[in-house]
Formats: sequence, C-alpha cells, structure tokens
Amino acid sequence: MKKFYFLLLIVSVALIASGCGKNKQEMMDELRADGYFHYTNKDLGFGMYLPRAFLYYQTQSKKNDNFTDIEIFVPTSDTSSYDPNVSGYAKPVTVRIFNKGYWNDSMSGDERKDYSKLGERKDLVYTMLFWEKPSADWSVKWNEDMKKDILDKFELDK
Repeated sequence: MKKFYFLLLIVSVALIASGCGKNKQEMMDELRADGYFHYTNKDLGFGMYLPRAFLYYQTQSKKNDNFTDIEIFVPTSDTSSYDPNVSGYAKPVTVRIFNKGYWNDSMSGDERKDYSKLGERKDLVYTMLFWEKPSADWSVKWNEDMKKDILDKFELDK
C-alpha cells in the first residue's frame, strides 16, 4: 500500500512540474495589471499597448502588394462612424506596414504626412494612422494624450 501512495505522489509531482515550465499565452483581450491591453503580432514583428478605454476592441488585417494594415476597432453607438465592414465599431487606429521600396520610391511627402513613422526593420516601414474625427461617443474619451500614449507604447520585436 505504501508503494501505491509513493507512486501516486511521484506521478502527481511529475504532472505538476510539467505544467509549471510552460509559458502561458498572453490573452490580448484581457486588461493587464499595468492597465493596458497588450496587442502582439508576431508575424509582423510588433506589439503595442492599448488603453483600458479600448475594452472589447477588435482587429482586422488587410494586405496588398505595397503594405499591410492592422486595423484596430472600438465599439461605438454612433452609427455615422460605423466602419462599413465592422458594424457597431469605429476605427481609431491603423498600423500600416509599408514595403520599404514603396515608402521610399512611391510615397510623396504629402502622402507621408498623415502617418506617424514608428520605425524600420529589414524591408518594412512601420507607421500609424489615427482617425481624423472620433465618433460622437468617443469624443470625450479620445484626446492627444491617449494618441501619444499609443504611439509611445508601440514596440518592434527585437
């Protein structure tokens, strides 16, 4: 009988130990202790922190020959601000990742002025574009400090 309990103890310890070493996958829809939602995109090599006001945010990816967009949507009750592809949501932030050749050779200074350049890596130029006018229910929440905070908390993978 002692052998049975000893064997049970060994198996239990092994099972517990095997689960301790694994990395827990970060949930991007959970507010972290630091007060931000942590959005990561390993395929495109970046991460960003979104403010707590972005509760229930959604993302969408679009790609063409010259750039890839990661669009961030937030819930809104302002039907005039709905994105045609995502009903009930407005789009305050777009991360646009240009092919460096397109950015350097095809974009004029006037076209670039709308984008906040965040950095470069290999053949990519990372930029961010914000909505021109917040939806009615976001006009009280959205401000330049929130915009600056999002820009400051953008990180390229190392």
